[in-house]
Amino acid sequence: MTTTLTLVLGASLLVAQAGGAPNPNPAPGPAPGPAPGPAVAPATAAAARELWTRDRDAALPALAAFFETVDLAGDELQAAFELLREAAAAVPAGSPGAQDVTRAVRGLLRLPEDATVSLPGEPLRAPWHVVLRLVVGLRPRAELGPVLEAAAREELERPPDRRDPNRLRNATYALAHLRHRPAAEIVLAWTRGAKHKAERVQAMDLLAQLGDPAAAPFLRGALETAKDLGEAAAAARALEETVGDGAEEALLALLGRQEAELRRAAVLPLFAVASPRALRALGEEHGRSKDDRLKRLVEQEADRYAGATNRSRVGILRLMKVSPEEASRLMAPLAHRLERLASDDRRLSREDIAKVLETWARRGTIYTEEWSWVRDRHVVDAATPDDIPRLEAVRIAVLREYRTTSVNEAEIIQRMVGAVDRKAAGGAPR
Repeated sequence: MTTTLTLVLGASLLVAQAGGAPNPNPAPGPAPGPAPGPAVAPATAAAARELWTRDRDAALPALAAFFETVDLAGDELQAAFELLREAAAAVPAGSPGAQDVTRAVRGLLRLPEDATVSLPGEPLRAPWHVVLRLVVGLRPRAELGPVLEAAAREELERPPDRRDPNRLRNATYALAHLRHRPAAEIVLAWTRGAKHKAERVQAMDLLAQLGDPAAAPFLRGALETAKDLGEAAAAARALEETVGDGAEEALLALLGRQEAELRRAAVLPLFAVASPRALRALGEEHGRSKDDRLKRLVEQEADRYAGATNRSRVGILRLMKVSPEEASRLMAPLAHRLERLASDDRRLSREDIAKVLETWARRGTIYTEEWSWVRDRHVVDAATPDDIPRLEAVRIAVLREYRTTSVNEAEIIQRMVGAVDRKAAGGAPR
């Protein structure tokens, strides 16, 4: 009873202090404001920059809308490119703003093929594919890959006459650069629908970068139907890197074509195959060919192997014809690895690989004095798929530096990522 009375008195006192009995029908409070609508895209790159400078977090949705809706060219493209690079480098992966950065990058896929930008210290303007690499390379593969894949598939599902060629080309190129797993499948689909030689050559160059054996059947067909050196050379390079079933047959057939320029396109890939049959065919072609350029090409490659095996060029060429099995035994292990001669046989331990990648990421370069002996093969031999996020961190750190060597360094790192992926899948690292 005492407790109940105390509660009632306390409640009465509170009501009195508030100015009377509670109103059973209180007046409604202020109406809630309208739900925030979609971000309004700034009209210019300068306006987008002003938003970013004022409040980065609040500006990100507007930046995404800007890149999704505004057509960029000339000075506007230059300013927008620099702003997007800054945002892509500054916003952490997995943070609330990362999704807006991804939207902005997706908007950049509309970039036309004639787009160029100026880079610090570079006398020539950078073309569209360098622009893409300098932006896409600043984000993790796991974050961008699915979005880029969806954009490419969306275009591929349209009738050919309704596709956006810029968006399809750029999404495909970015997927290949990131080594996103379905990239080869999408590159092949793009290549089959390509109407122009330049697009077919670009696509085959991407297949060479990816080195996926699944591309070999298409590349064999491309070699058989190639009408000029550009397409034949691109297909041969890609076939050399993919090595799939039938690669040697296709390259030997190319060496037997009537057109001299097509025969020359087969020389370097056949040296890379370095089988007894390939080396015998090259030795015999060198002996009977009246094409001085082809003969010099064979001799230059023979010189490379001569230096690696303590033999003369003449000795290598004779061995290729007389004893191709012995030539293959000597040359095949060096076919893709002549750079080993520039380093020693040291190996990286698991502890070493962690130190190397940490040093590269901290310095923003893969060229450091303390690890000057390390080549990409050392990293690939020691790395596992668990190291791919560390390699991506190195790539991002390298691209943040904006040096003249940044793009090339980033591409070397991406080749390491592709080799580690292939090694994990049971393929040759190459």
